[in-house]
Amino acid sequence: VEEVSLVAHDIGGAVALRFALAHPGRVRRLMIMDSVSYDSWPSPTWRRIIDEELDGHAAMPQEEFDALLTRQLSMTVADTSRMTGDVLRAYLAPHTSRLGRTSFFEHQVRHYDARYTQEITGRLGELTMPVRILWGAEDQWQPVRYAERLRDDIPGAELVVVPDAGHFLMEDAPDRVVREIRDFLSVAAES
Repeated sequence: VEEVSLVAHDIGGAVALRFALAHPGRVRRLMIMDSVSYDSWPSPTWRRIIDEELDGHAAMPQEEFDALLTRQLSMTVADTSRMTGDVLRAYLAPHTSRLGRTSFFEHQVRHYDARYTQEITGRLGELTMPVRILWGAEDQWQPVRYAERLRDDIPGAELVVVPDAGHFLMEDAPDRVVREIRDFLSVAAES
């Protein structure tokens, strides 16, 4: 694939920003949603978990892990009723074994490190492709001030803040997210 339009969320947003900076000629358009950036991560609650739980995760009983992750996941939505039942079970399912819990801590949480975003902060002004920043107004992990800062640091970036949506805005406002992505990509197709 020679040229792409990227749509990325959370840590994927940082990966997309890094890719766009490393390969600007290969990225037609970039949309980031509730992305980690600057010094915004890990969030205070994840920092506490890293400090207090990371090294003891192997001995953590499944019920304790489920409770920990459920507390974290409830913070991802503005409407907590959206993170219950089948939706919550789907998020918990990959981690219902010792291997799943170990993988979660060792291959994800252990690598939450703002240095990956801080080291590109001074280069955001180099981005010249169209950039749309989509953000949940109620994001508890990545507050809107980070979206505003990204908008200000990326030339011509457009910021769209979705009301009544949290970090997982695709759970709170799925139709709006689909519309925004389709609109963004259709403009790319017309270019």
